[in-house]
Amino acid sequence: MQRVQTEIVRFKPSLPFRPEGKQVVYVESAYEPAINEFLRNNYGGLRTGFANVGYEFCYFPCISRRLGGPEFVRYYTPYRADSAGQSLGSDCLRPFVKRGYELAPSLLLYGGQDAGGHTFHALRLKGHEHELRPLFDAFFRYLNEYEKGAADSEFFCATSSIEPDLEPDDFADMHFPEEVMELIADVSEKIRRLRQYGVNDMVLHSLLQPQIKLSRLRVTSRGQILLPDYGNLEIRMTPLVKAVYFLFLRHPEGLVFKSLPDFRRELYEIYSHLSGRDSGEAVMRSIMDVTDPCKNSINEKCARIREAFVREFDDRLAEYYYVTGGRGCTKRVRLPRELVEWDL
Repeated sequence: MQRVQTEIVRFKPSLPFRPEGKQVVYVESAYEPAINEFLRNNYGGLRTGFANVGYEFCYFPCISRRLGGPEFVRYYTPYRADSAGQSLGSDCLRPFVKRGYELAPSLLLYGGQDAGGHTFHALRLKGHEHELRPLFDAFFRYLNEYEKGAADSEFFCATSSIEPDLEPDDFADMHFPEEVMELIADVSEKIRRLRQYGVNDMVLHSLLQPQIKLSRLRVTSRGQILLPDYGNLEIRMTPLVKAVYFLFLRHPEGLVFKSLPDFRRELYEIYSHLSGRDSGEAVMRSIMDVTDPCKNSINEKCARIREAFVREFDDRLAEYYYVTGGRGCTKRVRLPRELVEWDL
């Protein structure tokens, strides 16, 4: 069995991504044709091999092709007219190696961070396929044994805190952040694919260089929500969710959940206009529920509002459009109102 030997490589604190312990990254200071040919030809199998032992394999050229595609460009930079990303090579980390360390063709495994920078364990690669394949197989076994040993020695401790007694009309407000996150679970898989942390996050920023460029938001006479500067993208919501959203848009100062009963009439008028439905028991019950701070309905609607935007583009931009606010604080839509156009 081939033995796995690693050496230490240190990087500057300014490393342009957030390292993670469950990632293995290929790096080099100069292009090595044989190694890159092997990685390109076996990329899928290598990813599977690392995944089988709980790790993600990061090979910048392949990642950049995947994350530089139209779907990712459109999601992260909806304001761009073009849909083509750039290319990133495996030498992109060379400027961040600390003096005195060599960036030979290697697989990097994160070791930790201190005041001086980031430490990685580097497994050097050399040769052609007949030499590289057994080295990778040995590394898979090494990681697998490491994980088995770590599993027996790691202990996790959960702490709890005691919340103060809540007044009945604080219920919705105190559950606002958790409910919003839980109720967008049906889009979490897309977000997971589109936005991975660590190296992929660095690759996305290097390729796309996303900026905070906000689009105008136009509400049409038919109640459509359009973003003219994002390719006239339409944000779709059900009538009641959209009515709640329009209520918050109408009040740039924000709303406190405790005060929602004071806005029942206004919300009813917005909803009736959007749905075309006359007053009825079901309509009134929905309005009463969503404006009742003792119930969870308002959290569900705010979660659906967030979901509608995050489904279409990155949260760094989306957070300006949906309803935000901390516990006990005013909830509001952050989008500057000079960017809101009403035709309704």
